[in-house]
Amino acid sequence: MKTNSLVLLFAMMALQSVAQVDSLRSVDGKSMGWNICTNSSVYQIRLNEQGELLPVYYGNRAGTAKLQTQDRSRGGNGPFSLHEVPVRGKYADKIPVLEVVFADGTRDCELQWVSSTIITVNNRPTLRIVQKDKFYPLTVTSYIRSVAEFDIIEKWIEVKNEGRREIIKIENLLSASVLLPSGHYFLQHHAGRWASEFQLQQTELTAGTKTLQSRDFYSFENTPWFAVTNQLLTDAAEGMVWFGQVHYSGNWRIDMESTLSGALQIAGGINFWDSQWQLKSGESFVTPKMSFGYTEQGRD
Repeated sequence: MKTNSLVLLFAMMALQSVAQVDSLRSVDGKSMGWNICTNSSVYQIRLNEQGELLPVYYGNRAGTAKLQTQDRSRGGNGPFSLHEVPVRGKYADKIPVLEVVFADGTRDCELQWVSSTIITVNNRPTLRIVQKDKFYPLTVTSYIRSVAEFDIIEKWIEVKNEGRREIIKIENLLSASVLLPSGHYFLQHHAGRWASEFQLQQTELTAGTKTLQSRDFYSFENTPWFAVTNQLLTDAAEGMVWFGQVHYSGNWRIDMESTLSGALQIAGGINFWDSQWQLKSGESFVTPKMSFGYTEQGRD
């Protein structure tokens, strides 16, 4: 099999099977992790000894033979490590992918790793990671896979209410979050109006949060697509570009939070503006997919 079409599982010490994951969570700080590879890129996440899932690196896969040992997530939007599924709770200076209210009114969520497997979804190897809230009956399952023919990865999330009777209110549930290496970034996106759609815009991502969204079920003024570069592009055929799109035709949003440290978090999915979802006992909610790609061949 060609490795550029598979989700690859790597341990820091050696290649390990999912069944051996517990043996790697040792007191000496060794952790396990995964590489999700395409032809051009690698998306790396790791599980630390506290059972936290952390994004480590997303970019050029050239020369990447093992999991990065440097905790690049420490450069996140605050004095903490940004999680693979950021939730509302603890530090507030991040873009939360998941915001819920439990039956007793608790609004914070605290996820911990439960299991990881590689399954097949639509004939593609897919990394499936299950996390659960430490105190409440909420299960969060992350899916990540490579789409080799398009040189992209896809991510989506499923949440399930494991309680007997309680309703869990979902106030926000995005499809995915990624953390880019520290740098100086510029955003390219579409804007327009009736009969003048898809006008390409370019702006510097200074410290703060930039939001692209639809709240009226129309996307001719914006499109659920973005491209982020590490330089102001004057030639569409040159430069490093991270790009992505929300696969959803209703109200959507894409948030980008940049800090003076150079960290850039990007998250996107359904726009829960002026709405919520009542997740009853035993019910699940699955987000639409969000795709991401990386190239060094410019915007085109």
